Amino acid sequence: MLKWDGFDNAIVGVGERNNTDSMIVYDYDKMVKVLVTRDDMSYEEAEEYIDFNIVGAWIGDTTPIIVTKKSIKEINEEY
Repeated sequence: MLKWDGFDNAIVGVGERNNTDSMIVYDYDKMVKVLVTRDDMSYEEAEEYIDFNIVGAWIGDTTPIIVTKKSIKEINEEY
């Protein structure tokens, strides 16, 4: 499985999809916290870094999944 270096503390588990290999699942907010504490970034800098360099990256079928936790109410309102 592929993983993002330096973000082990943000791993929440393993995801699976039909006809693909398992992939590591990360919590977006925990990834932000890693950058804020480890690299002394502001919250906004950390989000921008993750959105551009990680969420936007595709490295094949086992590209790790990034999860943003939301309630069903938030999902219904947003989508």
